[in-house]
Amino acid sequence: MATRLLTLFSVLLLVAFSAVSQEELVLVGRVTKVLDGDTIRVQLDSGPVAVRFDSIDAPERKQPWGPEATAALSQRVADREVELSVTEQDRYERLVATVYVGGENINAWLVTQGHAWSYRAYLNDKDMVALEDRARSARRGLWDLERPIAPWDWRGGHRAASEDFDDRDDFEPRGTDADRPTFECGTKRVCGDMSTCEEAQFFFKHCGLSNLDGNDNDGKPCESLCR
Repeated sequence: MATRLLTLFSVLLLVAFSAVSQEELVLVGRVTKVLDGDTIRVQLDSGPVAVRFDSIDAPERKQPWGPEATAALSQRVADREVELSVTEQDRYERLVATVYVGGENINAWLVTQGHAWSYRAYLNDKDMVALEDRARSARRGLWDLERPIAPWDWRGGHRAASEDFDDRDDFEPRGTDADRPTFECGTKRVCGDMSTCEEAQFFFKHCGLSNLDGNDNDGKPCESLCR
């Protein structure tokens, strides 16, 4: 019976998605359980559903900062009415959504407070990247840990902090002059602007661009170039 209801719910969702096309699908329900730092269970009029927060990735429950992230989300949404701006239904039949409580974007709140990464592999809201960078700079939440471990690394079996946990270089948009090497301070500022390791090292050592070292402080800038 439960499987039949779930299948019916999936069909209704597909119909709803087709009907709204370019518009957002917004559902209203009450949070009945916080499963971890980026997943909740919500009771809708049509039945219960698991909801995965869109564009973010929180530490797993058993990894460093996982319990803190789960507790922070629970304090924010437990037993509260939420609005779900639905993006899709994932392969686990969870709704992927931006979650709002009283008009507040909880996805953004989690990243701002340092309880989650922006999930660049599945990023629909690009604002999350800037929010994460500000949380890193302020060392809020998990960014105050000595060596944060990205949840996708943890799920992949990498239980120790790695030198290249910071994946921002891989997603940094290439600058318009990235293919034109220059060694003049003030002309470039991020790894996406660099064309060679030598150039990255120059800007890191002589131009005060400490951000090129990411968050691991190993003295090696732009790991995507200087491996």
